[in-house]
Amino acid sequence: MKALLGPTVRFDLASASAVCKPPAAEHVYLLVLFGEQPIEWLPIAHAPGEIRADMVVPLLSDAAVHRLAQARAEGGADAAVGAEAARSLTVAVCTRDRPDQLARCLPALRRLDPPPAEVLVVDSASRDGAALALAGEHDCRAIRSDRPGLSIARNLALAATRTPWLAFTDDDAEVPPHWAGAMARALAGGFACVTAPVVPTGIETPAQAWFEAYGGLNRGFLPAEFDAAWLQRGLRSPPTWLIGAGASMGLAVEPARAVGAFDPLLGAGTRAACSEDTDLFYRLLRAGHRIRYEPRAWVLHSHRMTMAELRRQLFGYGCGHVAAQWKAFRCYGDRRGLGRVLLGLPWLHGRRLARACVRPGSFPPSLIVAEAVGGFLGPFRWRPQPNSRKVDA
Repeated sequence: MKALLGPTVRFDLASASAVCKPPAAEHVYLLVLFGEQPIEWLPIAHAPGEIRADMVVPLLSDAAVHRLAQARAEGGADAAVGAEAARSLTVAVCTRDRPDQLARCLPALRRLDPPPAEVLVVDSASRDGAALALAGEHDCRAIRSDRPGLSIARNLALAATRTPWLAFTDDDAEVPPHWAGAMARALAGGFACVTAPVVPTGIETPAQAWFEAYGGLNRGFLPAEFDAAWLQRGLRSPPTWLIGAGASMGLAVEPARAVGAFDPLLGAGTRAACSEDTDLFYRLLRAGHRIRYEPRAWVLHSHRMTMAELRRQLFGYGCGHVAAQWKAFRCYGDRRGLGRVLLGLPWLHGRRLARACVRPGSFPPSLIVAEAVGGFLGPFRWRPQPNSRKVDA
């Protein structure tokens, strides 16, 4: 696969102002916006030094042109509603031994307009005090967990928040100024959870290009809603991974606490490595709550840079995904995931490997094998605690 390498540049068609290509970049990816609304993520090869609207609009797909027309018809978001709702929102970022990423993340959180009630930094057992010091420098409340694990850190934030809503982003994500307002407006619609597009900050390495080819973290720019009927539909395992990702995720605090919050046996820092977010989506929907995918709450995210990092990530994806399917069976008797684990995933991995052997430039076999091995180990990496059924039921 030959991919364009370049940064993501925001281009707002509502302002009609030209943007300048970064001097060192030959190619760019445009995140085309209309105000807060994302329209399309668009590769531009050999981009000119100045990019104007008359160059961009003809390049939009038919679906993006339709989204643009809808965004123009709807107009901008109600700033007053967003400001009022944001006062009921806490923003949390969990971090462990990544002061450089946190130092880039926190200034954007402090520039949020409207601002949230507070910004909370959760230090997940870092080896030094850099995260706590950075939180103090940026006037953020900080708490520390002595046990590592993303789910443990997120649960600590859920326990410590003083507002009815809580939004999470990652320390390697960059939020736009309107993010808190967009997240709070969506939560105000009565949803227990809100997710949003997670767009790459750019494609700088082959590993980042392969991650996007794998599927990335962006679930598109159309709003969607999920409920208990969606969860129970069909004989196949419900694709909760299509709901969104934790890099841009808002929760209504009480419903999240009521279903048991994040599983400390899933997610980064555990043997199962991931799927703590999709497991929570499953339990919220199973309890009768609704989830909203809200494109206006988009964020930018820095993906893994090297192939070694990507292999570890996909190993974790395979492991956590199967662990979550196994949990759904063990705790709730949901057998649909067993079909995916025993039949669907082996067929998918086998087909990908066969394609990689006969088609040059297909998805690298080493990444396919890493995910498959992780999936094989998934059931052994999650063991139900004695009170799992009681807490999660």
